[in-house]
Order: sequence, then structure tokens, then C-alpha cells
Amino acid sequence: MGVFEAYSDSVNAGSESSMKRRFCQEWMRAINPGDCFLRKYGNSTGSHNVNISKSLLPGMVIPAWFDLVLFKLSWIALVVYQADALVPVLCIIAFKILSWRDISTYLPIILLIFVSGLLMDSVLTVVDVFVFPTVFLPSWLILLWLSFAMTLPRGFLFISRWNPFAQAAIGAVAGCAGYLAGYLLNAVTFSFPLLITMALIALLWAGFVPLMYMLNDVFSKRRLDQ
Repeated sequence: MGVFEAYSDSVNAGSESSMKRRFCQEWMRAINPGDCFLRKYGNSTGSHNVNISKSLLPGMVIPAWFDLVLFKLSWIALVVYQADALVPVLCIIAFKILSWRDISTYLPIILLIFVSGLLMDSVLTVVDVFVFPTVFLPSWLILLWLSFAMTLPRGFLFISRWNPFAQAAIGAVAGCAGYLAGYLLNAVTFSFPLLITMALIALLWAGFVPLMYMLNDVFSKRRLDQ
């Protein structure tokens, strides 16, 4: 009986250890949406096992939630203090660059989001939807687009798991909320009625966000194939 009891105890101990290890892995995945590409596409053999060492975002040394916090801090600082917040936000961006070990492989999608965002806001400024003190886009807005472009492939990566309609919805809501907050804080003024401006922003961002995630998926698949 002692032998069987010892064997049973060893099996139970092994099962408990395995359960704890599995729980730890699942918990790390749950609190970090950045590994969704690993779970979504797996590896070349079709396996979807994720090591705990990959619980951080791809190529990062900081977790996803912290990347989002840094972006929100940058957004608040730039919209509220505008040009006075350029240096602190540049420090945040420098920190994010240093924490992104393989940033060079993400440069195409970062530049695409950055340039597309600046182009969209520039067109809206030229047609007098947005009114800024100068003819050109203010420096704080340019820096805000850079911060957003660096956050979408990392901190906002969890949205890539949503279907395009959900992405369009969150894009419309977030776009309107962001520009409305800027309007209320006197960071930007609108020459058209508020409802018309919000409707136009919602329409543009409902298309912009799903398009950026679709292109991000394309670039991500290419990185995985390399």
C-alpha cells in the first residue's frame, strides 16, 4: 500500500505542478494582449504554445498596459499643454524606442500610420474643418500622431482580434472623443457646426482604424514568415 500511496502522491504532485504552470501561462496571456498574433497565427508547424518568456509584447521589455499608459499620458500632456509638453513627450517616445528591441521591423507600419494620420489632419485643416493658429499642423499634433503610430502595433494590438465592424465602431467613438476633447480644451477649433464635424470625424476614423489594422496584419504576417 505504501508504494501505491507514494506513486499516487507523486502523480498528484506532478498534476498540481502542471496545473499551476498552465494557470501561470494562461494568466500571463490574459493580462497581456500583445501576444495575440502568436495565439492567432501560431508558428510554422501550427503549434499555438506560448512560452512565458514571450508574455511581453513582441520585441518589448515593457507590458502592453504600460505602453497604453505612456500613450495616454502623452495625449493628455500634448492636448492640454501643447508646445510646452514637447520635451517630456519626446522623452517618453525615446524610452519607448529604447524598449523596442526590433523596432526596425515595425518601421513600415509606424511610418504608414504616422504619414496617413498627418495627411488626414492636413486635408481637414486645408478645407477648414480644423482651425489651428498656424497654417501648418502644430508641432504637438505631429508628435501626438507619432506617439499613436508607435502605440497601435503594440499597446493597441488587442484590437486586432476584433472584427472590422467592431474596429470601425471603436475608431469612430475614439476619434470623435479625442477631437471633441481637444475642442473643449481649446487645442483646436472647428469652422463647421459641431455635429457635422463629429459626423465627418466618425466616418473617417471608422475607415481609418480597420484599414490600419488590416495593413498591420499584413506586415505582421510578413515578419512571422521571415
